[in-house]
Formats: sequence, structure tokens, C-alpha cells
Amino acid sequence: MIEQNPWLQEKGAAFVTLNTKEGALRGCIGSLVAHRKLYEDVIKNAQNAALHDPRFVALSKDELDNVKVEVSLLTPVKPLEYSSIDDLKSKIHVGKDGVVLKQGQYQATFLPQVWEQLLSFELFF
Repeated sequence: MIEQNPWLQEKGAAFVTLNTKEGALRGCIGSLVAHRKLYEDVIKNAQNAALHDPRFVALSKDELDNVKVEVSLLTPVKPLEYSSIDDLKSKIHVGKDGVVLKQGQYQATFLPQVWEQLLSFELFF
């Protein structure tokens, strides 16, 4: 597979999200910054999402048939300067952009898929 897809050997950042077939989150771990080969990042984040997401107990073998795996490949994170809410609204593409919010030592990451649950700019932010 890597021979046919050499881009998997380039540095890349990915998130792996595990959901039950009913749609409940079961684990989500990822990298914001490309620091290893993309295929290695996906493997490591899949393992961590299944076994080490602190919000959940480790995924059991019995649960595997009821879990859907989603891999999100990230573009490099870049700062977005804005002067007002209207300015921010004009720069964010609803349904397309992911967002990393930072304040002091706290950080939250919203992948583009979050738009499916929070359909408006106001709910997303």
C-alpha cells in the first residue's frame, strides 16, 4: 500500500475518531503538527484513540464490530487574525474549516466534522 501511495511516508498530521455505529463518540486522538510519517501518525493515533483517550475506558475486542473509524488528515495549523465577529465569520468556511482555539494553557480542537453537529457559526463557536 505504501508503494502505491508514497505520500503516506511524508510527514503528516492526522486525527483518528472512533464512533459507535449508533453515532456516539468512543475515542478521538490526533496530532496538530506533522512530526512523523503520516502512516505512523495514523497508526499511533488509532491505538491511542482506542486505548488511551482519557474520556473513555479502553476499547474492548467485543466492541470492534460496533465501531466506525474515521481518519482526518490535517493541513498545517496557521493563526487567523480577525478584528470582529463579522470579520471572523467572513474568514471561516462553515462546514469546511476546522478550528484550534487557544487561551493561556487551554486548547480545544474542532475538526471540520463538528459542523455536522453544530450547523451554524454561532453554535460552532
